[in-house]
Amino acid sequence: MPKFYYRARDTQGNLVEGTKEAVSEEQLIRGLSGSGFFVLDIEEREETSVPRIVPLVSFSLNFFKKIKARDLIVFTRQLATMLHAGVAFIDALSVIGEQTENQRLKEVIKEITQTVKGGALFSKAISKYPHIFSQLYLSMVEVGEASGALEEVLNRIVAIMERDEDTRAKIKSALTYPIIIVFIVIGVVGFLTTFVFPKFIAIFQQTGINLPLPTRLLFLFSNLTKKFWFVGIGALLGALFLLKRYRKTEIGRYTTDKFVLSIPLVGNLTKKIILARFTRTLATLYSSGVPILKSLEIVERGIPNSVLVKIIRKIHDDVREGKSLAKPMSQHREFPPMMVQMIAVGEETGSIADMLNEVSRSYETEVEYALKNLTTAIEPLLIVFMGVIVGFTALSLFLPMFDMMKMVK
Repeated sequence: MPKFYYRARDTQGNLVEGTKEAVSEEQLIRGLSGSGFFVLDIEEREETSVPRIVPLVSFSLNFFKKIKARDLIVFTRQLATMLHAGVAFIDALSVIGEQTENQRLKEVIKEITQTVKGGALFSKAISKYPHIFSQLYLSMVEVGEASGALEEVLNRIVAIMERDEDTRAKIKSALTYPIIIVFIVIGVVGFLTTFVFPKFIAIFQQTGINLPLPTRLLFLFSNLTKKFWFVGIGALLGALFLLKRYRKTEIGRYTTDKFVLSIPLVGNLTKKIILARFTRTLATLYSSGVPILKSLEIVERGIPNSVLVKIIRKIHDDVREGKSLAKPMSQHREFPPMMVQMIAVGEETGSIADMLNEVSRSYETEVEYALKNLTTAIEPLLIVFMGVIVGFTALSLFLPMFDMMKMVK
C-alpha cells in the first residue's frame, strides 16, 4: 500500500505533518477530513523519502493588466468546485494558477500558493493583496477557515460578487445609449459651428443684412470655439481635477455624495443599490457566523457613499451599546419603514438573516425597475435636448436666409 506525505491543519489551526498509508489520495483526504483536519497538501512518497523542497522561483507581476471582478469570480468558483471534489487545497491553488488567463492574477495566485505551502492560512496569504481581495472577501474566508466550511463560504462570496457585477453591468447598459447620443450631438454641433456655419456667416455679411439674435449667438459661439477651444478643454480638465481633489477631503466627499442622493431618479436608484448591497452582505456575513458588530464594520467598508457610511457607523455604535438593529435604523429616513419592520420581525423571531435576504431580494427587484424607469425617462429628455440643439442651429441658419430672399424680391 503506498504511503503519502501530507500537511494539514487541525480544528485549532495548528499545522500537522505526517506520513500515512492509504489506497489513494482521495481515500486519505476523506479520512483526514472526517477526523477534522483541513488538508493543505498531499504527495505520494517512498518510505525513505523526505518532504519536498519548494524551489526558489522569481515572480514578475504584470502591473499593466487589471484584475477584473469577473476574473476573481472565476478563481473563487473554481477553488470552491475543486474543494468540493476532494482536491487538496494547495493542489487546487496550483492547478487554478496554471489555468488562469489573466497574467497578473496568475502571478498573485502563485505567490499565494507559495505562502500557503510555507504553512500560512489562506486568509493570511490573501491579506497581502487588499487591492484585489476586499475586506469582505478576507473576513468571510477567515470565518470559513475557522468553521471548517470554506467551500460553502467561497460559494457565498461568488454569489455576492456575481450580484454586484450583474448590477454594475445593468447600470452600464442603461447609460451607454444616452452617453453615445450626447457625444454624437456634441460632435455634430462642433463640426457645424467650426466648419460649416462660418461659410454661411461670410455670405450673410456680404449682403449687409442685420443678423438676428440666434445667428449672432451661434456666430459668437463658433468664433470662441475656433479661437479658444484649448481654453475650454483646459477649463474642463481643471474642473475635473479640482473636483477629484475636493472629493479626497472628508467634507468634499460627504457633500458630493449627499448631492448625488438628492438628484431625481439617480439619487433614488443609488440609494436602492446601496441598500440592496447592505442587506445582502449583512445577511451573508451574519448567516456565516460573523458577529453583528463585526458584520456592520465590514459592510461599512464596502459602502461607496459616505452619507450612508456615517449612518451605518452610528447604527454600529448604538448596537454596541445594547440596542437592537432595527431601532437605530428607524431613526434615519434613508432606511424605509418596510425594511426596518422586516428586520425588527427578524430580530424578534430569531430569523434576521432570512429577513435580510428577503429585503435584499426586494430591493434588487426595485433596482431593476428603477433602471428601466431611468432609461425610459432619459429617452424623452434626450429627444428634447437634441430637438433644442438642432432647432436652434436650424433657426440660426434659416432666419438670415429669409431676410436675403426678401432683399432679392
